[in-house]
Amino acid sequence: MRMIFFTLITCLAFTSCHQPKQQGRTEPWSVEQAKFNKLIEENSDIITYHCYGDKNMMTSEIEKYKKFNRPILCTEWLNRPRKSLIADIMPMLKEQRVGSFMWGFVNGKTQTHLPWGHRPENLPYSGPWQHDLYYSNFEPYDAKELVEIKNWIK
Repeated sequence: MRMIFFTLITCLAFTSCHQPKQQGRTEPWSVEQAKFNKLIEENSDIITYHCYGDKNMMTSEIEKYKKFNRPILCTEWLNRPRKSLIADIMPMLKEQRVGSFMWGFVNGKTQTHLPWGHRPENLPYSGPWQHDLYYSNFEPYDAKELVEIKNWIK
């Protein structure tokens, strides 16, 4: 871990001294890596993070990153089995002025409709799908979600 930390410090210092024209960012690591996270958060021009938790967890993450007074992007968040739902999360992100990306779009080779740890050979899966918005035939999993997305991005 020392080598990784040293490399991260070196890269951040190198980037900073060359005054790049575009913003720099590094994704925070796991909660167990507080030392890395602190270094990353203090040296990123844009705060980016993943949050696959419910509305309460997302609120907590946003509050944690607001203190840096920098643009915030949630780069992965949609996970229905973990209660990270479009109806709950999108309005909050918009209200808090947090940009976002959703992982998965159309059910395909990457199997992002299946929850983590579920193996394709164990099909059929009957629980809530994880990320995707559309089946592989482009039929929506939930047409109401698409209407919500359209309303929130206006």
